Order: sequence, then structure tokens, then C-alpha cells
Amino acid sequence: KVDLCCKDDFPELENMNEFKDWQKAAGTSDVFEKLEGVVQRWCKQMQLVLIKADLIQREADNIGPYAELVSWKHRSTKFNFLLEQIKSNRCRNACGILKLNKSKMLDVSRLLL
Repeated sequence: KVDLCCKDDFPELENMNEFKDWQKAAGTSDVFEKLEGVVQRWCKQMQLVLIKADLIQREADNIGPYAELVSWKHRSTKFNFLLEQIKSNRCRNACGILKLNKSKMLDVSRLLL
């Protein structure tokens, strides 16, 4: 499993519940830069998951139907786990702060999300 939202990355994201929290974080340049780095790492992790899934699919072209089914179930589980993390408050807070600062990192993350 790939854990995008490690609590050690940016613990402040856990406690943000209001728009004013986003504004406060967006106004601090070091927080903003750190947050961009965290989101950039998340994007790279998601890209790796997608690349690995594609490679596994290409390698498994000549397998039987049961193995294909197992492969797709495993792939679905992994993607659902990623999706749940993307929907988490931590990711939403991170994207909200980046959006307030009009970060270019959001353009990259939108391609993946």
C-alpha cells in the first residue's frame, strides 16, 4: 500500500477545519513551500503507482482469466486506497491552501487527481 498522507509530513493539516486556517497557512511562505514539497511527493507517488500498474498489465498479457481477475481485484484495491487518501481532509486542506496561493503545483496534481 502507498501511504500518501503520512501524518509526519505536515501535521498541521490534521487540525485545519476552517477557511481561515487555510488563509493563515497560505500567508506563510515557508509553510507554503513545505506544503508544495509534500504535494509534489504525493504526485510522484501516485505516478509510480500508475506506472507500476501499467507495467504489470503489460507483462500479464498472456495469463489466464482467473489470474487476470485477481490482478484487476488487486489493482482496484490499490486504486480505491489511493482514492480514499485523496478524498481525506489532509489532501483537501493541502489543495485548498495551494489554491489560495495559486500554486502551479495544483496544475500538476489536477492531472493526476
